Amino acid sequence: LFTVIASLIWRNRGGKIQAVIWGKIKMVLHVAGIFFLLLALWLNLSVMAVAASIILGASIYFAILSMVYHGA
Repeated sequence: LFTVIASLIWRNRGGKIQAVIWGKIKMVLHVAGIFFLLLALWLNLSVMAVAASIILGASIYFAILSMVYHGA
């Protein structure tokens, strides 16, 4: 709740919060990884679970890149 209120105050004062490309790639990889994980559970395919693990691992890499280039 504090974060939402702080961001509203920031926007009202004319501040902009911009995302970098690394954060956007991270979000796409998160969604894809969870999708593959749910699909693996639903279809009982271990290959999909491995793919989900790799994709989620890549999303962690891009999360670190996002923090380094944009700040935490």
